[in-house]
Order: sequence, then C-alpha cells, then structure tokens
Amino acid sequence: MKVLIIVSLFLMVLPSAHAEISLDARQAVEKIMSVYYSSSYDKLRGCTLYDDGSEIYCLAPKHYEFKNIEGVDTLYVLVSGDTVEDGARVTPGLGGLFILYKLGNSWVVSASSPYKKWRSG
Repeated sequence: MKVLIIVSLFLMVLPSAHAEISLDARQAVEKIMSVYYSSSYDKLRGCTLYDDGSEIYCLAPKHYEFKNIEGVDTLYVLVSGDTVEDGARVTPGLGGLFILYKLGNSWVVSASSPYKKWRSG
C-alpha cells in the first residue's frame, strides 16, 4: 500500500515523459530499459517488451523529474505498462521507479524498484 501511495504522488507531480530531455539522460533511460527489462523494442507499440515468465508487458518511460539535491543532479524515472494482447477486463500492469544521479558525464542508478505489479480494470 505504501508503494502505491508513493507512486501515485509521484505521478501527480512529474512532467510527461514526452518532454525534452538531454541526450545523456535519454541514453541513461534507454540503458535502464535494456538492462532491467529487455532490448526488445516494439516500434509499432512504442514500448519495450518484457516477459516475466507469466505475462508479456509493453513498458515505456512515463514520467521524468530532474532535481538538484545538495549540488547533485538527480533524475527520477517512472516506467509502466500493461500486458500485451490481454483481452481480460482486468489488465495486469507492471511498473518501475528509478533514481539516478549525475557522476561526471554519466547517469548512475542509485535506487530502483523495477518490478511492481498491479491490476487495473
């Protein structure tokens, strides 16, 4: 329940993932998608396909937020998506939350919770 509340609050304050972000931040997000989920990008759906062994999810970054915390550039990334080709009224979903910090010219993951499941309907 605590995670759901945190993610809900996070969704309310974050700008859209379609906002312009720097090339290095975009590359860091692409690396997160590849490392944590898969490198199988579906151009037609516009998402990364992730198979957890029981479901296949269509995941994409939904929101970003940049903050400078005590002089350190920090990036918060929310990833989410639903199952692929599930005709059910209640659709399983998967999401992840990542916190990165800038180290030199690179973004480094400092915290992550990549595999949070939910059902919507």
